[in-house]
Amino acid sequence: MTVVKNTVRIAAYGMWFCAWLLLSCLKGWPLLLANWLVREIHPPWFFQIPIKMTVALGVWFGFLFLFSCLPVWWMRRRHSPALRLIARCATFLLAMLLCTVFCTILWQNFVTDKLYNCTDPAWLDFLSPGDWVHDWDHHHPIAVVAKVVTGRSMEEPDEIKAGWSVTRLWWLWCSWVAASMLASYLVSRWLWPPGRPRSLPGEPAT
Repeated sequence: MTVVKNTVRIAAYGMWFCAWLLLSCLKGWPLLLANWLVREIHPPWFFQIPIKMTVALGVWFGFLFLFSCLPVWWMRRRHSPALRLIARCATFLLAMLLCTVFCTILWQNFVTDKLYNCTDPAWLDFLSPGDWVHDWDHHHPIAVVAKVVTGRSMEEPDEIKAGWSVTRLWWLWCSWVAASMLASYLVSRWLWPPGRPRSLPGEPAT
């Protein structure tokens, strides 16, 4: 019975988290807020993009952090026995979200256009697994090259670096996802270890 209850609690919290995640991305409002802030303060042009990204990511993650922690705070106030379980779920999901952002940035800078190039790229390649290169129904076979060249016409075939393949790109992507899940799990276990209560911010340690 306890396993069933815990499964239901995890599922309910997962739906809560996903709902706020969708709301946080609705119409890209964190980026709109960042654009408005940049227009108001008029920073030098070379600071505009870093400020936009920092503000947008900060607002987006702060919004998610706030609403992700509300169930934990509520259960803490009610002295719920499921506090530790939900707190671990919240920590795991937030850490996984941070890892996803980090992996997306790394992939765009060190994998895309370095190991392969698509003439009709997807949006944020790490978040579009499998949609990296195309052979367009065998009309344009993927070219294996010594050095990947960018900025080519869509009439030209997609390129992949010699020694790599779509299968190896999949293995690379899966290893990053597995590492992110492991890191998130370890963080959640470290912040909420078994057998010892953990105080929330602003509360005295117990």
